Amino acid sequence: MTLKEIDHFEKHSSVLNEYLFTFIGLSSYIKSPKELLRVHLINFVLVFAILMQILELYLLYKLEPEVQLRLIVKILQTFLPTICFSICYYYNLIHNYAKIKLIVNRIKRDWNELKDEHELITMKRYADKSRLWSMFIICCSYVYIISLIFPSMYNLIYVICVTDKTKFILPIRMDFWLENNKLYYAVFSLEFIIIFIVCTIGVANYSLFMSITQHAFALFNIVLVKLDRPFKKDLHSLKRKKIFTSQNMEYDWIITIIRSYEKAIRFVDLIKFVFGSTYLVEISLSLSFIIIDYLYIFTLKNTISDIISDSTYIIASLLMIYVYCYSGQMLINSNSAVFMKCCQVPFYMLSVKTQKILLILILQTTRPCNFSVRRIIVASHELFAKAEKLSRM
Repeated sequence: MTLKEIDHFEKHSSVLNEYLFTFIGLSSYIKSPKELLRVHLINFVLVFAILMQILELYLLYKLEPEVQLRLIVKILQTFLPTICFSICYYYNLIHNYAKIKLIVNRIKRDWNELKDEHELITMKRYADKSRLWSMFIICCSYVYIISLIFPSMYNLIYVICVTDKTKFILPIRMDFWLENNKLYYAVFSLEFIIIFIVCTIGVANYSLFMSITQHAFALFNIVLVKLDRPFKKDLHSLKRKKIFTSQNMEYDWIITIIRSYEKAIRFVDLIKFVFGSTYLVEISLSLSFIIIDYLYIFTLKNTISDIISDSTYIIASLLMIYVYCYSGQMLINSNSAVFMKCCQVPFYMLSVKTQKILLILILQTTRPCNFSVRRIIVASHELFAKAEKLSRM
């Protein structure tokens, strides 16, 4: 692959994740004291945000039941995402940092090992999809930040410019801070920093997940390209049943396919090792959040703005679950496509030795290849349908 083609990967596939990881102190280079300080600062911010929201929940016991439910839901709208992204940060990005580096290095090595133009086109196509997913996740996350900050900013401008009343509101509900209005601006700035850092951690985690899963799909598609390549010849060659000029060429072809398939399977195993333990927690938190929001919308008298905001949270939670289930379904489909393509290979054109090896490869492709938790909960469209049905019960 040429340097220009490698630059395509560097500029269009990895640069967004590199910026995000650098911001949270997890760049792929040797850690400097500045980056370590940034990591410790983020740890402090996450712990502080969680403790403050737990304290706010604890202080709600004095209120009336209906008021309690309203305020609990409002606090959970920021508390549950904070818990979710903190788990992702500590387990996926800190605890498994060495594995993340290994995955990124594997991706770069796969780009350097591309053999021809067809493989390069396949990798570019999935790299572009990865970049689009990253941009989509970034846009959604920062729209979420704006939706949290805007009511407080609007209220602040209204208080300063229109009325003399000093009724302030915060993006993250913390009433005990508002007892002294002199602290409002400091607390508002602190909450803005917390929201920005937490959302950036979520963006880094999910954009990385989508990038590496798209690369896994590309590896399976390269196997399909290699399987199909020898049989895309002219009709005269097919009639003579002569695809390979020698037995060694035929043997090299089938061995290359097996190695490519094993590379894809090992890469998927790495993804499951890093993300498999946390995705069940994230889906569970999202489901609980959806159920609470449904309860809030349909059992209490709400304003139109409350219904719109809560519906937005429900859609965002469903979208997060769908991203995991969509990726899992695409992985199942990619492995099934390899199986189908192996079954479509014209056996009569191959030697007996190659036929036996191909049968072994077909047996390998029948093994389950998916994102699962202890091989029980499998990410797929079926899981998403069950989750969506459960949330409405």
